[in-house]
Amino acid sequence: MLSGTPTLRRGSDDERVPKPGEVVAFLAGSAGTHQILNRSRSAARVLICATNDLPEVAEQVEHSVVAVITTDGLRLLPDPPKVSAP
Repeated sequence: MLSGTPTLRRGSDDERVPKPGEVVAFLAGSAGTHQILNRSRSAARVLICATNDLPEVAEQVEHSVVAVITTDGLRLLPDPPKVSAP
């Protein structure tokens, strides 16, 4: 976090405002669920570093969407229904 007061969400019941200079990391997959929001009226600056291994797939559970990032860009796809094992 570089400046401002962005909100870090790690699930529906885990929110906090990181301090400027704080570094956070996330696991791959659903264990690393996260979102960074700016709920303030002031600008917030964050530096995001990633592996850039493509394709990248991320599930946006609140919107029932799967985001797929490839060298061609971003595609948002409807999240397929979950199928339970017999």
